[in-house]
Amino acid sequence: MTVREVCPFHADDDVAGVHVSDEVGWSFACHRRGHPRPGPYSWLRAPEPPDLGEMNGIAADLELEVSLPAALSEYRGTWVEYGVLERAFALANPEDWRFLMDRYSHTAVAAKQYTVSAFLGGVLGRLWRRGLVGGIGGEATDRWSYNRTTGYWALLPEPDHDRRLSWADSGFTVEYVPGQTEV
Repeated sequence: MTVREVCPFHADDDVAGVHVSDEVGWSFACHRRGHPRPGPYSWLRAPEPPDLGEMNGIAADLELEVSLPAALSEYRGTWVEYGVLERAFALANPEDWRFLMDRYSHTAVAAKQYTVSAFLGGVLGRLWRRGLVGGIGGEATDRWSYNRTTGYWALLPEPDHDRRLSWADSGFTVEYVPGQTEV
């Protein structure tokens, strides 16, 4: 594959690029005269960023594009705090939940930087960017309050912003998290 770009100082000619690496991208060098400094003029073109909206890997294998919005269906017309959605997903998809717990664990089991909640939060962000769910920020409550703020999620069309179900108001516990140490 040949990638070509026009030298910023010579609009009448293009230059073939050399692939440096997937991390760096492409390198270009124009050897014509007329650059601000003597000698060839060179520049880089960064690689295209990954499409963060596409489901791939574990998210695609588990079909989270379908099962996460489906977990919101019992709360149609209401924004739900992340933990409420996580619980609904876990109860509706016990095998997938167990797989994710085995892989990422949960702060209800032990403090950890990257957890199943972080993973599912990233997936929800991609679903939101693709227009498959609604998402707004709000106060994190009760067991989730260590985050200060969190996402509230809803099926489309987006409900009124005052129609919210927080974790604290739900009365739920983390009984759905295997090995949880919270009372």
